[in-house]
Amino acid sequence: MKKWIAALLCAVLLMVGVPSTRAITVEDVYFTAVNISLLPLDVNTMPIWVGGQIYVPAGVFDRGQTGADLGVSLGRVGAKNTVILLGERDNMIFDLNAGTCRNQYDEPIENCRAVVRKGTAFLPLEQVCAYFGLEDSYTYTRYGYLVRVKTPNAPMTDEDFVEAAELLMQTRMKDFIQANTPPAVPPEQQNPPDVPQVPVDPPPVEPPANRVRLYLAFRCESGEGLESILTSLDRHQVKGLLLFTPEQMERQDDLVRRAVGRGHTVGILAEENAQEMLDRGNERLAHIARTAATVALVPEGQRVGFEERGWVCWDQTADGRPRQGERSAAYVQRLIQLIGNRSRTMYLTLDDSAATAGVLDAALTEFAAREYTIVTPLESRL
Repeated sequence: MKKWIAALLCAVLLMVGVPSTRAITVEDVYFTAVNISLLPLDVNTMPIWVGGQIYVPAGVFDRGQTGADLGVSLGRVGAKNTVILLGERDNMIFDLNAGTCRNQYDEPIENCRAVVRKGTAFLPLEQVCAYFGLEDSYTYTRYGYLVRVKTPNAPMTDEDFVEAAELLMQTRMKDFIQANTPPAVPPEQQNPPDVPQVPVDPPPVEPPANRVRLYLAFRCESGEGLESILTSLDRHQVKGLLLFTPEQMERQDDLVRRAVGRGHTVGILAEENAQEMLDRGNERLAHIARTAATVALVPEGQRVGFEERGWVCWDQTADGRPRQGERSAAYVQRLIQLIGNRSRTMYLTLDDSAATAGVLDAALTEFAAREYTIVTPLESRL
């Protein structure tokens, strides 16, 4: 690791073992990755700063613990209070009592030692990597710092890895901060008992920054990801509008019944030969689920006519279907940009592709964090 990084961050940060009453922020979060594997995020396993150097848990170098092969394995931890790293030709033997490090020939490795925090042995990242011919990097991301250990032929650059792992980092960061943020002190405990509390007028209640009301519709045309989409909607307790062609309704009859049973609205996708498609769709729906649809997606120029005949026509304000080759993180961010934060009602159209299914959990989590209100698309509300 470049020496200037250590010089720039000269303050010693000991996140592990140092009690703190302040709220944890992304500035406190340190992820560890081995090649293309993002390791779990925990106060006992994330990197720490010691004397201007980054130290990582000894298990980071063991393929038995991480599943990633760096050509190094963890020999013994605790035997004679030592930690041993075994390479293909060279070893590093850390004596935790003496604070020293030696090779397999009992020759000292200068200025190299391990430290122990809460029973976990931490090793100096830069020195271990240099000794075994590995590479290390230190990157700031939106979700915390990323310390990455990699072989010289690692398949991803740091930039590509951060983009690919962004959704996972976001989820783990939120969970970690929530789990490690101390509870708020009750108001009655904020002043000592012998100090009278002066009554003050409560601050005005500000309205939420956004009042987005969001309706979600899914064009069910491919049959690729609908089962996963329904599972995600159930997990987040969100209802959607599922638009089927008559043919897809028949091909996915089990999922149509599941959607109806879970309280989702089933509609008909009728962009060509609209009246014929609507008639056939309701015939199939009556046979499959003993119900009828009154919501449809029809050509824009025909909406008024069908609405006069009693149909509720889906009129999207944004097309959120995935683009070819779009990365998951970029897709979720594009959906957020489409919706925005200003007060309004949005009708967002997605699809049932594998790409949509793959990001729906992350997208719904982000919608909840931004306090979007996802409205059940009942016919009376559209």
